Amino acid sequence: MVRFERWNEILDGHTLLHNIGTPAGNRNRQFPICRTRLPPQHHASAINAFCRAFLNPYINFHRPCFFPTTIIDSKGKSRKVYPLEAMMTPYEKLKSLPNAEHCLKSGMSFEALDAYAAATSDNQAAHQMNQARTQLFQIIYKRSKKAA
Repeated sequence: MVRFERWNEILDGHTLLHNIGTPAGNRNRQFPICRTRLPPQHHASAINAFCRAFLNPYINFHRPCFFPTTIIDSKGKSRKVYPLEAMMTPYEKLKSLPNAEHCLKSGMSFEALDAYAAATSDNQAAHQMNQARTQLFQIIYKRSKKAA
């Protein structure tokens, strides 16, 4: 839950759209509210924080992927098949590779990564990521209270 509280601190103060208002003389007519968009660079810090805190850990440790197996048919043509047995998370695939310890950064171990992966269940990680994504999109596409 500490990550989610830190996430709130990162996103505070990001107002991305603002209401310009209705032109004079058009009070009775339906008029679209003009909104100005800030450049995408303005959102980069919030999106990067979301990716680092929620999206990347979810994809790497909790979301299963199919990994292909190459089969050569009778004509000599290679085909890729995706058997159910080859479905695993990217982290599990990394652990299954020979000499996988050499791929880790110095000071990092599979025991520490196992503890990190086991700290939250797959469903909890998906729920946290969806909550953070909803909050990010609400910040990006925030509407003015006056527009309603």
